[in-house]
Parts: sequence; C-alpha cells; structure tokens
Amino acid sequence: MLANNQFHTAKRGFLWSDLMAQRFYRPGQLATRPGHPPGLLPISTNSLWRWVRDGKFPQPFKLGEQTTVFDADEVDRWLQAQKDIKPTGRSPVAVTTRQDAKRPGRPRKVEA
Repeated sequence: MLANNQFHTAKRGFLWSDLMAQRFYRPGQLATRPGHPPGLLPISTNSLWRWVRDGKFPQPFKLGEQTTVFDADEVDRWLQAQKDIKPTGRSPVAVTTRQDAKRPGRPRKVEA
C-alpha cells in the first residue's frame, strides 16, 4: 500500500522515491539573465521557451502549479549533441531574431 504522499504523486505518474533520484534544471539555471549568474546557455529565457515551443530543446514538465523543470539528463544529452555537431559558423540551433521574424528590412533605393 502506498503512503499518503506517494499515492498523491502516483496519480500524476511518478513516485517521490523516483523523483528524488532524478536531477532537474530550472529555467533560470539554463538561461542567462541580466543581474544573475550566467546560465548553462548563452540565451535569454524567452529564447529558451521559443526553442521548447519549436521542438529544438527538450520539453519541460511541471512539478507543481508554479514549478517547471527540465530533466537534467535530457538537457545534458542535448548539450553534448550540440557539441558533437561540426562548426559551420552558425549557432547549432538556428535562432531567428525579432527583426528577421517580423520585418524583411528597409527597401533600398536603386539608382538607374
């Protein structure tokens, strides 16, 4: 029979004993934010969530209503895979800037 706290979490798909053996990264540990220690990635929190949305970064999961975490093993494998990619002069994950995504640029005058 499961203890009360184990039953509560077992309904969500995990047991506390399994959870305590797993390592996690919080989004603030991954992204680099002004006024905070640098994160594992040289990107902003917004870029991190954009990568997650676009499927370029491992999916997070919720531990509670206001606690979102990433599986550290998945993130470490992703980081290693990025290191294994041969450098091409571009970032291993193609990041579009706001300017690239929103507007094509200012048309130039063509002299005849």
